[in-house]
Amino acid sequence: PALERVRLTSSDGVPRAPLILPLKTELLPQAAEHLEAFSTIVVTGFDGSTLTPSQRQALADWVKQGGQLILGGGAGIQQSLAILAPEMQEISVSGTYTCEDWQEAARWLELGSVAGQAATVAELQSSRATPLGDALSLGLEAKPGAGLLRVLAFDPLLEPWRSGNLGPALWLKLLQTPAEAEIQM
Repeated sequence: PALERVRLTSSDGVPRAPLILPLKTELLPQAAEHLEAFSTIVVTGFDGSTLTPSQRQALADWVKQGGQLILGGGAGIQQSLAILAPEMQEISVSGTYTCEDWQEAARWLELGSVAGQAATVAELQSSRATPLGDALSLGLEAKPGAGLLRVLAFDPLLEPWRSGNLGPALWLKLLQTPAEAEIQM
């Protein structure tokens, strides 16, 4: 069902694909092989506890086979982390705080100075994951199997990521494959 929702559409002869597919429990399959058409799945603002154990396992198997799973953080981080199967729950949250200084994020995204805007950030911890950028305020990433799990400390659908140049630069960095980055250079 999820693949049907993201197939190219062409009502006026111009191919288009939807930018965002709202995740619903019934859309996520019970087996990893049904996710093979996707290279990246982004989950933010979704209560992962609504998934069945087999759906969580299918997602974990898909990541281990080479998929990239990006989880949004901020105030809803616990809901996002609930999507993970038990063997992937290596990132924990010790609390949240308000961040107004996004200069470190701008440096990681190779941007100039950015205006400060307050956002809720989760304090992430893990003994095996590595920080995105130079500090934990952006998030953590782990490499289970051949895949990549990225947990953002902030919610990418809220300000300051929703408008301005931070959001587009973030998605370009997170969603670009190494081959695409090399071609762009």
